[in-house]
Amino acid sequence: MLKEILSRTELIERLNAPEHPRCYPPGSDRARWARLLDSPVRRAWAEEYLRAARQLKDRRGSEPLYPQLSAADALAFIRNGNRVDYEAGYFLRRSRLSLFTMAECISWSGEFLPEIIEGIWQLLGELYWALPAHCSYLPGDPMPRRDKPAADLFAAETGAILADLVNLLGGKLAEESPELVNWLRATVIERVIDPLKFEPWWFGGANNWTPWCSANVLDAAFTFLNGEPVRQAQIIEMLLGPNDRFIANYPEDGGCDEGPGYFQVSALCLMQFLDELNRRTDNAYLDVMRQPKLRNMGEYIVKAHLTGPWFLSPSDSTAKMTPNANAGLLARYAELSGSEQLASYAREALYGFGPCREPLPCGAEKSPLKLNDAIRNFCWAPAGDARRKVRYPALGALPDLQLFVLREQPEDEFRGTILTLKGGHNAEGHNHIDVGQFELFRDGAPVIVDTGTMCYDRFTFNERRYERWCYNAEGHNLPQINGVVQLDGGEYKARVLAAEPGCVELELCDAYPAGSRIASLIRKAELCPDGAATITDTLRPAGVAGTVRLPLYSAVEPVKRPDGSCRLGSIELRTEGIAVESVEVIELTDSRLIHSWGSRLYKLVLTGKQPEWKLLFSPVRS
Repeated sequence: MLKEILSRTELIERLNAPEHPRCYPPGSDRARWARLLDSPVRRAWAEEYLRAARQLKDRRGSEPLYPQLSAADALAFIRNGNRVDYEAGYFLRRSRLSLFTMAECISWSGEFLPEIIEGIWQLLGELYWALPAHCSYLPGDPMPRRDKPAADLFAAETGAILADLVNLLGGKLAEESPELVNWLRATVIERVIDPLKFEPWWFGGANNWTPWCSANVLDAAFTFLNGEPVRQAQIIEMLLGPNDRFIANYPEDGGCDEGPGYFQVSALCLMQFLDELNRRTDNAYLDVMRQPKLRNMGEYIVKAHLTGPWFLSPSDSTAKMTPNANAGLLARYAELSGSEQLASYAREALYGFGPCREPLPCGAEKSPLKLNDAIRNFCWAPAGDARRKVRYPALGALPDLQLFVLREQPEDEFRGTILTLKGGHNAEGHNHIDVGQFELFRDGAPVIVDTGTMCYDRFTFNERRYERWCYNAEGHNLPQINGVVQLDGGEYKARVLAAEPGCVELELCDAYPAGSRIASLIRKAELCPDGAATITDTLRPAGVAGTVRLPLYSAVEPVKRPDGSCRLGSIELRTEGIAVESVEVIELTDSRLIHSWGSRLYKLVLTGKQPEWKLLFSPVRS
């Protein structure tokens, strides 16, 4: 599709045009920056960037602006599996350079230029830009191989950050040192562009790496190969095939099987890649972005959003995310794809989908802050003076991905019951063992939850992945029949029997291994108009019926009553054919889990012997 749009000759001719529109003005164009700051939203964000940058400068005597990246932390990935310590400093360096760059563009005073030059110096001094987790190693050696440079996500992202920095501040940098810009150019070409000749694995188009790397590589190529249209065309042609494969691998419903947490670096990065390519080729790729499949890919995030900061959390997704983080990028995607639903979502994201009257802060002090996203979000932020309520359906369905969201009050996400049900299979991107997982929210708050993911380490993506409790079957509310649990693999899957407002039904028998003696296991999720929800599991064993064990994870402390029912905040849980055997407090130590749930979660273990069991959730009326 993408490869057929322009021939090599046509591509070179369009790249050779004397001027190309940019998605943001250079810092020197003060007239355009003044127009940007006419917006109340951008004006508030600008003040936030300036305040955060000045506060950081004031702390310079008590802490280094750019943290040291130690050998011990870098080598720890191989030595003990830890990747968090090195990555914390790595991302903080880029966040602070991004912050100072945004502040300088806003003030245009030279106030932050010394800190920017120091940040460039520090990045140029790093031995490599890829994360240790993405490098190649010889057996037993914790140092990455020098002869196999990794064209990874964050080497490419570093190249894009430096490209946008040069586009924004190039004149000022050249006044300080023309040779500094030459060093930048040579280093980015060496570490981001040249490694493409090795045809990295992400050329296969299998997951988020393809558009994520492609968008950043293209940004770097357009900046640091400026005036070299033949070489730029070669880079583009190298990237078009992988992105064709990425789009082809996506389901027609636009669902991201890697979860909402990866939406920004999959569909949103694809949009940025196509948008920038389109700018440089006189709108040659505009029709691609208006195709239904590309629009569905953008609207996925609307369907995956539950209420306020809460999202579906299958795969390696965090349940609680900052809702306004991508408002500008989302608004641009809506504009390019023609999606009114996504445009409304982007506008409401500015307010965190809540009742607050002022747009949320832009998060200038948070890490990671990425210049390439920050400048685009800033320039594309929707006007905050006219809100548009998002129209959620009573049944939000992604039929290919087999994700379903039932809403009691679709017109108001903060009222009523939200019930979700996931089918799919157990070989999805960033897979968890979760075929049949359900969640329950009441009046904007989580009750029964999917815990989400943990901080990554060396073992997250190898054969020990499912040793982590929140990745395996025990970490999800899936029936365990006679001690048999679901396993990982694409053959372990669900089948949709029914999906309509108020009721979704899945056949789960194929999600269990052969020999488990399960002829049928149907999970039905029902939501009544009064907000009551029921999960009914019906087992037809291939032999004698046995025992069932069912773990449930709650975000609120359960209060077990003498009659066997449980109070879960604003929800009462009653059961049939199964009973609550125990309640366990899970003290959380992982920072990603703490971000979503605080210091603890609660695990209810239910057991029974019946061929059918029910969980009945009723709102507690005040």
